[in-house]
Amino acid sequence: MNRSPVKESKVIAALAYDQENRILEVEFLNGSVWAYEDFALADWNRLEEAESKGSHFSKCIRNQFPGRKVEPKPEPESADYSPQLKESLKNTTDRV
Repeated sequence: MNRSPVKESKVIAALAYDQENRILEVEFLNGSVWAYEDFALADWNRLEEAESKGSHFSKCIRNQFPGRKVEPKPEPESADYSPQLKESLKNTTDRV
């Protein structure tokens, strides 16, 4: 799912909604991502229209829908560099 950034939230970084599977995905500012199931389109519309997405989430979603933490996607094997190589690459790009 492609998440859309949420502006001016003290809690939520981004949101995505899968209408076909009725899943809301919430990326929090701390980097964790949670999926909430059985999330109807009407619920999504209310969240989108909420003045404060963080407050709406806390009051109407967090304890109302089954949620599970989404594990981060593993990086492709080609990106599995040693810490030393990663630092070396970072230093190289910093100089450009």
